[in-house]
Amino acid sequence: MDIIKKTADLTNQLIAINNDRQAWYAKALEELTGIENLDLKSILEELLEQAKKFAKELNPFVVINGQEPATNTTVSGKFQLFWADVKSTLARLKRKQLLVECEQIESTTRELYKKVLDHAPHLSDKLVTVLQTQAEIQHMSYEKIHSVKERCF
Repeated sequence: MDIIKKTADLTNQLIAINNDRQAWYAKALEELTGIENLDLKSILEELLEQAKKFAKELNPFVVINGQEPATNTTVSGKFQLFWADVKSTLARLKRKQLLVECEQIESTTRELYKKVLDHAPHLSDKLVTVLQTQAEIQHMSYEKIHSVKERCF
């Protein structure tokens, strides 16, 4: 696979996982109720906006490489949303369950950023800078979710 296509494919993977994050946090916000969850609602809204911003920032790096930016989600993201739909029909997500799910999607996202950055030698300096910045911000989001989850257990 040539470098241009590989760069576009890796970038599209990150766009797709940020699309997963958007879909997941939008769904989680629909399910979240009660005054006791106002802090969590604020965090989820922040993460939803972060995922939108990250995907938007990455789109030009796909286009410049002659490809179309991903508009879909990943297969695992679709499964996670399906499972969330099933669980929400059985019972509203409890705070702890919701935080476990959020931590999982943030962990998966963190792993994908690491994988892509491990391929950095062939990526442009500008793309690497954007990815490193996003990875650092996303890691802080993971830590925030993890910290809130740990306080619940």
